[in-house]
Amino acid sequence: MGWRALLGLPLAGAVVMAIFLFMADLIKVEELPPPLDKLPPINMPEVQPDTEIDRTKPVKPDNITPPPPPVTDDRRVDPVTTTDETITVDTEVDSTLDPTGLPVNREAIPIVTTNPQGFENCFDRGDTEHRVVVGFDISPQGEPANIEVISSTDSCFERPAKRAIQRWRFQAKLDQGEPVWQYGMRYTLVFQLEE
Repeated sequence: MGWRALLGLPLAGAVVMAIFLFMADLIKVEELPPPLDKLPPINMPEVQPDTEIDRTKPVKPDNITPPPPPVTDDRRVDPVTTTDETITVDTEVDSTLDPTGLPVNREAIPIVTTNPQGFENCFDRGDTEHRVVVGFDISPQGEPANIEVISSTDSCFERPAKRAIQRWRFQAKLDQGEPVWQYGMRYTLVFQLEE
């Protein structure tokens, strides 16, 4: 034990005693509240007993006629004869053609949409509904690009709206059966406070 311990022990003891005295002063009660003479009565309403429900079993009918037996076709089929020749059929279907054989033209279709997340603290300002209009383009791979907020009722909701649109996936726009960019898409996200 060195000179630090000899000097530190009395100092530590003095600090501990000072803290105990300070805490005792904090919890000291100088005045007690006046005692209550009589507690107010608690009126409990009478609970009506549940009424029994009269349950009767349904009556089964006596005469049940069975349905007629199904009609079967008992025709004989000649056995299939095979030859040694093999025929190959090309069953591959071109997905860019519709059943008429013409190239497909279609707009982008959303296939994966996710709801915005992380906006709960934005409702501390009093309103219960906010709208964010988001503009974006769709790449030939079906991914949103160039995402920008066009208008919003509160800027706090802009970042969750952009992140939600960024996670969306689309079937890309087809022009003559080829995926192409689709520009100028707009979507309005509505944020509502659930009650």
